[in-house]
Amino acid sequence: MRAKPFSKKDYDKYDSPAKEAMSSWLLHKNSNLIIDDKENFGIDLRVTDPDINKTYLFELETINKWQPHMKPEDKFNCSVCKADEFSVPTKKKSVVEYLKLPKEQRLDFTYVTFRSDFKMALMTNIYAVLNSERKVIPNRYSQTEEFYIVNKSFSRPENMEIN
Repeated sequence: MRAKPFSKKDYDKYDSPAKEAMSSWLLHKNSNLIIDDKENFGIDLRVTDPDINKTYLFELETINKWQPHMKPEDKFNCSVCKADEFSVPTKKKSVVEYLKLPKEQRLDFTYVTFRSDFKMALMTNIYAVLNSERKVIPNRYSQTEEFYIVNKSFSRPENMEIN
């Protein structure tokens, strides 16, 4: 299975702004959170709430086809998806590594899909992703790459702007 190769250019363009947008939004909600943005087995953010001694994981993805004029319910990233669906690569390192953990070590994990301007996001529990249909979606990199096809009804749209 050949897949889209890693793009340092895309990583540099989207990784830091996505982490900054998510961190700012989380801290706006709860200023006591401790945020670790050093990638740990592919996870973008590890967030600890010291008040309740709980840690959360966040994987961040930016969809450059989801433009600022578009709403969360618009079709934005998948040629074979319906408007109420989006795709997540099954090869996503954070997801693959998460599944290798014993169940008792698995933390709350949210898959965050950002709009290209980082002002809107879909928050999806990882189990909604993992329990979604898997489908091969031919693309310019591969005719056999597999994706989770996630229904947006399992996601929570969030305005990421801080007023």
